[in-house]
Amino acid sequence: MTADPTIQALRMMFAPWQNVGATNAFPPPQTLTDALDKIAPRGRTTGSVNVHIDVRTAKYFATAAIDIWHRAVHSLLISIAISGESTLWSSVSGYYSTHYVFRGLAHLLGHYQLFQQRWMVHLWAENGRFQCTFKRGREREHDWYRKIVAEDARFKTDPFFLLPVPPAMIDVVHRDRANYVDHLGLLPSLRLIDRALVRNRLHQISRIEVQAPPELAAERFPDVEAVQINAYQRIVRFRQFLDQALVASRLWNVHRNPGWAADLTDFQLIEARGAAQR
Repeated sequence: MTADPTIQALRMMFAPWQNVGATNAFPPPQTLTDALDKIAPRGRTTGSVNVHIDVRTAKYFATAAIDIWHRAVHSLLISIAISGESTLWSSVSGYYSTHYVFRGLAHLLGHYQLFQQRWMVHLWAENGRFQCTFKRGREREHDWYRKIVAEDARFKTDPFFLLPVPPAMIDVVHRDRANYVDHLGLLPSLRLIDRALVRNRLHQISRIEVQAPPELAAERFPDVEAVQINAYQRIVRFRQFLDQALVASRLWNVHRNPGWAADLTDFQLIEARGAAQR
């Protein structure tokens, strides 16, 4: 992968973690939000402004991205684990898995939204130093993070990240139906989670060859399989992107295979041409 300015900035944000024990690298909750809030412009109600940002703050974009990707993996595991118990919550959890991938990729590209403070933040590098653009305002986070990724040259031609999304493939349709439509009548029957079931289902999903996201039209609800296939494809693409972008990273080398999922998936992906990607 060519070391363009975005990739160079990404490598710079990961660099400080080379000298830190990767297992215990993650900072306390809300560290990035609090750090950005401290340097955000004061008293501005409109427009945008550039602010110098040091690497001690910029490095938290890296851990925030990995943390949210872990949430994507975890949400997919939960979605699969409860598929037989509640198709409603399996759909919701599967959707959030996809959302977390978009958000994590946006963080890697230097974007973060201080939603409560009404700032849209863009981290970038110039002459080996970090800058941060704070733009006043806020947008619906799920749409904003997806737009950031879909407009990036690395992802704009990938069918799993395209905008606009064809109506029959809008992921949020299933989430919205599960959350807001009355009289669904999808009552769950609760059992113990079967890890072997999760492992086997993930293996099946990893072997499915797809060229484009399967349809998620409202009339197909609850199409749990399609939700989970889309989420898995995006999770693995996040992982592949960082594998290619980072020359070497102690932090990513540890966390690209989360221990709590080690016996469930190896993040295999079968491309449409039939070649396995890892």
